[in-house]
Amino acid sequence: MKNKINFLFLGVILSFCIMSCSSVSIRTYSFAENENEAAKMVFLAKEEVIGKDIHGVRFISFEGVALPEPEKKTQWGATIAFPAGRPLQLKLNVFVQGEKSNIGTGTLLDFFILPAIAANEVGGEIGATARTYNRDILFDCPALEAGKTYTLEFKDRALVKDILILRDAKTKKIVYEFEFEAR
Repeated sequence: MKNKINFLFLGVILSFCIMSCSSVSIRTYSFAENENEAAKMVFLAKEEVIGKDIHGVRFISFEGVALPEPEKKTQWGATIAFPAGRPLQLKLNVFVQGEKSNIGTGTLLDFFILPAIAANEVGGEIGATARTYNRDILFDCPALEAGKTYTLEFKDRALVKDILILRDAKTKKIVYEFEFEAR
């Protein structure tokens, strides 16, 4: 009987914790005055399991205005709505944490890849060393189309300029590419 009471008590405590944790709502913030004239942008951060990297792009501000503090039990999501039909000036944070690859460990693959890296013939998709950085950049985004959703992805290219890729979220087609030096 005592075990049943302990089990019931544990179940009630666990249920309370799950319900209180799940009550946080994630919202999309909008800088647009009219939702019909807005375009949404999703800021992506992704983890590469093979390379054990985490890299991505975070929003800081739009034309000098940061996101306000969210209401209690609310947080802003990775999607933000912006005014459509005009260029946008965004301040962003790009980051890389972790190791990029195991190149340079004496494998047969190194025989072919390292000379190409040295000659800068590889597009920089393969990194030769562990990289960790965190940098703020200004991104002059082209005008976005009202009603569409876009994704903004940071492409970490170790040996050449890094790149932000703006894509149409529905078609996955590249809309704009922005190269910059993150180091």
